[in-house]
Amino acid sequence: MVHGHLVLHLILNLYIFFIQSQSFLYSQNIDMYISLIHEGQSEGVKDNLPELISKYPNDPGVIYLQALLTVNGIKSLELYSKLIEKFPESKYSGEASVKIGEYFYARGLYSQAGRQLCLIPRKYPRLPNMQVVIDMMVSSFRAIGEEDSVKYYSSIY
Repeated sequence: MVHGHLVLHLILNLYIFFIQSQSFLYSQNIDMYISLIHEGQSEGVKDNLPELISKYPNDPGVIYLQALLTVNGIKSLELYSKLIEKFPESKYSGEASVKIGEYFYARGLYSQAGRQLCLIPRKYPRLPNMQVVIDMMVSSFRAIGEEDSVKYYSSIY
């Protein structure tokens, strides 16, 4: 009976290892796809996106990829918002929040951009390129004449 338990235990451990390995490899693929997009090589990623959406429709990495590759700004906003709402602890939530702020800023919606961007330093303090976020936030407040907000955020960041 002890031998049977050992075999069962070994099989269970191998299964858990396999599942964890698959998850790790999948995560690496998402990061590789994001790198390719940032390098301007999004065509191959676009080709793989339908399969990813089909297999992993509620995965934060897939939702982030889909938002990055969506040319319709409103649809991208919806996807970024979905990611933040459903997966607030995801490693992609901070970048999704930045993308929403960038969209508002690019459209000249400085009030919305400022409101969005001012949340990011507190909510995602370890986000890379934080200075870019802070500069855009301050510029947003400056554009709408919110000098008190400019002074406040400039003094704390």
